[in-house]
Amino acid sequence: MATQLSGQVMPIRKVYRPEKARKITDEEKKFSAFTALRQARAAKRLQGYREKKAREKAEEEANKPKK
Repeated sequence: MATQLSGQVMPIRKVYRPEKARKITDEEKKFSAFTALRQARAAKRLQGYREKKAREKAEEEANKPKK
């Protein structure tokens, strides 16, 4: 015989703990989110090209006659 559960089955707990107030460092003041995102996108875009270039250079070094 099935019965309906009543009350809280799993209570929702608050996990968030607020940070204490602190002084902003010079490094944090200089940080630019826009610049960081731009650099990350550029690095991802150029990753394949750089890998190919490094691979070709390694092959060239391997095929180079030794003295």
